[in-house]
Amino acid sequence: MADKQYKTIVDHIGRTVIGNVVKEDSKTLTLNNPVIIHVQPDQESGQLQVQSFPYIFMEQLFQYLMFS
Repeated sequence: MADKQYKTIVDHIGRTVIGNVVKEDSKTLTLNNPVIIHVQPDQESGQLQVQSFPYIFMEQLFQYLMFS
């Protein structure tokens, strides 16, 4: 089994996105299963809370809803 290469990026509105690199060249980056990572400290305990959300492109959602 080949090792997977993961890449962390910050999108155009400041969200941290992590995904498995499928293809990368000088102009494009293609990620498989990208997720938005949100890290927030707990005010009482000081521990970090990490949440992950699927990264959904509104263009793809719109096409899915149009053709469903």
